[in-house]
Amino acid sequence: MNKLIVITTVSMANGYRLAGLEAHGVADTGELTVLLKEFIEKNESLILAIDDDLFSHLDQKIRAALYNCKNLALVTIPGKTGKMSKKVNREYLSTMIQHATGTQIHFKGEENGSDR
Repeated sequence: MNKLIVITTVSMANGYRLAGLEAHGVADTGELTVLLKEFIEKNESLILAIDDDLFSHLDQKIRAALYNCKNLALVTIPGKTGKMSKKVNREYLSTMIQHATGTQIHFKGEENGSDR
């Protein structure tokens, strides 16, 4: 897989484009579903990074089609739903890093972390 495509909200898409990524901005899950069906039909080998808020509202059938597509790797990226407390945000970030790298991290001041 040598291609990464980000699917996010319209307001966030330009930020990803400025970072040099191919990004598609969608306004709702209907637009997302149409776009995902196109990627599934093309059957290209790629990684899809989808905004978690959008992905969580997808129909079960399209999710199943994504999971069954052998040439697509799927990851979700954090959305903007609600504000997380500092502790929850740290735990979430720590879990994401551990999942991506296999390495557990600790923030300064936490148990097993340096507070110096």
